[in-house]
Amino acid sequence: MSTPGAIEPERVAEPAAGRRLPSLLYLDRYRNEGTRDYSPHAAYSEAREEYRPDTGEAVFHLPVYELPRGEMQVHAANPPPELEAAYLPEDAVLFCIHPQVLSQCPDDPYVQRTHRLSTARSQVHASRQHLRVSPTSSTRTLLVAQEVGPTHFCPHSLKVHFPFRISRYGRRMRDEVVEQAIAVSEELERWLEVERRREIERLPGIEESGKPGFAFLREVIGITHRNLSPDSARGENWGYLVRDMVPFPVVDEARDLVPGFALYGRDLFDPQLSPLILELADPGDAAGWTLENVLLPIVRHWVRCFQDLGFVLEPHGQNVLLEIDQNGRATRIVHRDLSAGTSSIVSWDHFSSGTRPRAWRTFAIRSGRSLIESSPTTNGTCREPCTTFPRLATGLESRCTRTPAWLPIGGRDAAASAPGAAGARVIRTGEATCTTGRRRTNTSSREVVGHCLDVERVFGVRALHFARGDEAPLPSFQQDWWAKEAGADDRPLQDLIAEWDAMRRSHVLMFRGIPEPSRLRSGIASGRSFSARCIPWIMAGHEIHHRTVLEELYGLGPPRK
Repeated sequence: MSTPGAIEPERVAEPAAGRRLPSLLYLDRYRNEGTRDYSPHAAYSEAREEYRPDTGEAVFHLPVYELPRGEMQVHAANPPPELEAAYLPEDAVLFCIHPQVLSQCPDDPYVQRTHRLSTARSQVHASRQHLRVSPTSSTRTLLVAQEVGPTHFCPHSLKVHFPFRISRYGRRMRDEVVEQAIAVSEELERWLEVERRREIERLPGIEESGKPGFAFLREVIGITHRNLSPDSARGENWGYLVRDMVPFPVVDEARDLVPGFALYGRDLFDPQLSPLILELADPGDAAGWTLENVLLPIVRHWVRCFQDLGFVLEPHGQNVLLEIDQNGRATRIVHRDLSAGTSSIVSWDHFSSGTRPRAWRTFAIRSGRSLIESSPTTNGTCREPCTTFPRLATGLESRCTRTPAWLPIGGRDAAASAPGAAGARVIRTGEATCTTGRRRTNTSSREVVGHCLDVERVFGVRALHFARGDEAPLPSFQQDWWAKEAGADDRPLQDLIAEWDAMRRSHVLMFRGIPEPSRLRSGIASGRSFSARCIPWIMAGHEIHHRTVLEELYGLGPPRK
């Protein structure tokens, strides 16, 4: 089994005995000197000294509370049985809070809720007090340095809520971030299993070699509080993630993991040591070795994930690990942190009134072209396993039955309603507002909606073309010329919405009917490769992009509370 090596917190400043390379924990904490000079903010940290990876203690105690599961939200993606038993015992959950949050944010409503729920439960059940953990390079991801459950130790880490600035941003773990990471992990796991079966069929014997080229650290359990303000545009309820530290797909051979920055970073305790990359690379062609074993594989897998899944991973030096076998050969690129690219998350309220609970939430990765639909959890229980593709189709359907709240419908169109849009929140700015955009970009908001119609129709044709196995390449289309010829600015906005509604319903039915093997088929359009599976993600991400444009440039959007 490929693991990050033994955890020896009291001797974290020393490489583990008998190992060719220092442990992942050592490299994470102490082999990154000189790597944070790419920005004046890169080395900034509001973490207290004792909790920092480079200057802090080898281990510290992480407070843990046993809370009733029915009061919490739980997300899971095939956790190892030992971790599931440890963090989801019977009718409870273990909830972890960073000690700096407890000391500096005592008035946080979710800290207070944790205390209330824990006190009530402790009157009936004994509660765990703390875990011994070691901070890793990100500060808020903590490697667990002790057994948690009754079974054998499973290497894992905890990514906890830390609303203090590390580099440019506070490191919050909102429920939407936790839920997305679990959904991405589940989808990546399923995708890699399919890819591995394909490779085994194509190259007999590859299963024994264990070299699929790409692996990742799974996010297997997410636990968050329920939202105390369900009517707010964005919930502030937070929690944490449990990360399995055994790279997936799992291999039997013991291997080392090296963070990307540790390949060239200096050692904190011995700055004169040569960079690890010089030790690992081919002495005769170090640059060529780096290109073939590090840079090109990172790019190759980034592109594959985007093309096949719609995910935009963030492969910087902290998130990318290089896996090294016992002979010193680079075997796989291992990606960690599946929510790093989600700082610009957009949530849609698919319901018409604040009294109805939000049953669907859509997350967009930073590029605005990647989307994950997540089904709701009920009473804090784990979601039933299902594929992202049907989940996305259902989410698209929930959108198409209502007038989008961000469209400026008013005046004579306010009395009309799109199919299923009764009671929808409407921005009553008047029909004239639809043309005000010309002052900024020479494009009205009606023309933006018309453009969205064109794009969705074209991508629907592409999805069907690829899914049916047609190998003929499809041409590009001149979107600006199409928009000019569409005449959308001369049509009532409500007519455009009704057309969009009908087209979206048609696409939902089409996507649901595409068989699983056909979803993975790909083809060429506009000179680029796409899979049928990624098309609905692009459709939804395209809508996000133009919604954001209308909100930011024209001030069109839902009422601010």
